[in-house]
Amino acid sequence: MLALALSAAAAAYGCAAPNPIVSLAPPAKAPVSDSYPDQLRRWTRFGRIIKQLDTPLKVHATLFAPEFASAYVSRYSDLFKLPPAKRAKLAEEQRKSWETSFPLVFAAATHDWTWNDFDRKDSVWRVALVNDGGAQVSPQTIKRVRRQTATTKSFFPYVAEFYEVYEVRFPRALPDGRALVDGDTKSLLLRFAGPLGQTELTWKLR
Repeated sequence: MLALALSAAAAAYGCAAPNPIVSLAPPAKAPVSDSYPDQLRRWTRFGRIIKQLDTPLKVHATLFAPEFASAYVSRYSDLFKLPPAKRAKLAEEQRKSWETSFPLVFAAATHDWTWNDFDRKDSVWRVALVNDGGAQVSPQTIKRVRRQTATTKSFFPYVAEFYEVYEVRFPRALPDGRALVDGDTKSLLLRFAGPLGQTELTWKLR
């Protein structure tokens, strides 16, 4: 069943439209399980760095905004046949995560495996979440997913060979206390920068 889900998700993800405009508001109606591949492509962005004949970095990132998180809960609950209480608990965990941070999952592949070190304090990369006014925040946490299972690849089919997966949370407030995102914010940008180059992944907001 997971293999079928992976095949369907990968096919749909491969047909993703570039950078659709999305909303950070909760969905009016919870997405159904079958909509997960569509939601994945809506909320995932891709970036890469190319230097001459080398590709130092390729990265896919999915923003766990309320719409996507709701689809994730529906899909996960359906695949694992969760009872109502466990589904409600998973939904509440996702809601609290969004209320206290900007959570993302990203998968990165680097030309040299030693460069895939985003979870290290002395990483060759600096990761930041930036609003359309140029204000930015650094991650609260970056956690490497040490074990990539069939479940990981089913939900995130862009996780291919040589990719490492990370869970990252950004604070909702800037260092001066202002909100990173307010009603006037038109885009969020995930930036990966360092001596090997820079790439930016953008979510356009309505």
